[in-house]
Amino acid sequence: MKISEIKTEIILSKETALMSKSTILGYEQVLRHLEAFFSADKEVESITLKEVKDYIIEKKSWKRSYLAKHIQMVKAIFKHLEEHSLIKKNIMSRVKNPRNEETPVDFLTTEEIAALDKASSEKVIDTRRRALYWIIRETGLRANEAGAIELRDVNMAKKYIFIRKSKGRITKNVPFSNNTKKKIQEYLAENPPTSIYLFGNEAGGCINRAVVSRLLDDIYDKAFDLRKWKKKRGAHLLRHACATEWVANNGNLKGLQFIMGWNSLAMCDRYVHVSPEIITEMFVEMKENKKARESKK
Repeated sequence: MKISEIKTEIILSKETALMSKSTILGYEQVLRHLEAFFSADKEVESITLKEVKDYIIEKKSWKRSYLAKHIQMVKAIFKHLEEHSLIKKNIMSRVKNPRNEETPVDFLTTEEIAALDKASSEKVIDTRRRALYWIIRETGLRANEAGAIELRDVNMAKKYIFIRKSKGRITKNVPFSNNTKKKIQEYLAENPPTSIYLFGNEAGGCINRAVVSRLLDDIYDKAFDLRKWKKKRGAHLLRHACATEWVANNGNLKGLQFIMGWNSLAMCDRYVHVSPEIITEMFVEMKENKKARESKK
C-alpha cells in the first residue's frame, strides 16, 4: 500500500465514518506530512526505522505535546492498516511516544492568599462573591462543583456541604468553618433563595465554570494590579491554595484526597506547594513534639 492510498482506507472507509470532524482533519494533516516527507508513492512497508526517526527529528522544533499527539495519530494509522492486514510489518510499533513537557503550575504565595482574603472583605465585594470565594478557598471545590451546590446540601448545623456532582462521579461531604458559615448566612440573608441552587442564576439554574470565574475576578482585581498579573485566575488557584494549607497545617493526606476528590494521592505533588518557611515551621514543630513525648517518659 502506498501512502497516497491511506486516505481512502482511513478517512473514507465506512468503519471510520463516525469520526468527528476534528479527528478527520487531524488525520488528513498527518497524511499530508507523511506524503511531504516520504512522497505519496512511497510503499508503507518499505519505511525503515531510521526514516521514521529522521521524520521525527525533522519536527523537533514543534512543541513537544503537539509532536506527541502527531506521532500518536501516525501510530494509530499504522495500527489500523496492520489490523486490517493491509501491511504485514508495522514499523511504528517500535516507536515510543515523545514525553510531554511538564506544564508549569501556577500557585498562590502566602502573601497573595492574604491579599485575596483581605480583598474579599472589602465593602465593594458583594456577599454572593464573598460566600463563593470562601467556600472554594476553604474546601478546594472545583468551579463547576461550587456552582452546582444545592441549598438542601448545605448543612449549616454540622457545617459541611454534600457534593453530588463531582468529577469522576465521586460524592463527598466537605467541611467548612464558622467563618465560611457566617459568609453564607450573610449572603442568604441578603439574597433570599429563588431556586434550588445556592448560587443560582436568573433562570433558576446553576452557574457554570465561566460564571464562577467572572464572580471571582472582582476579588482578584481588588487584590492585585491585573495588568501586571501573569498567573491564571479563578477557582483552580484557590484549589491549589487549599491543598497547600491543608498539608502545611499537618492535615491527614487521606483526608485531603477525599475532600479534593482525587483518585490517587500522587496528585499531591501537583497541588501542594510548600514554601521553605513552612518546611522550617513543620520541622521545628516536629522537634518540639518529639521533646514533649520524651519528657513524658
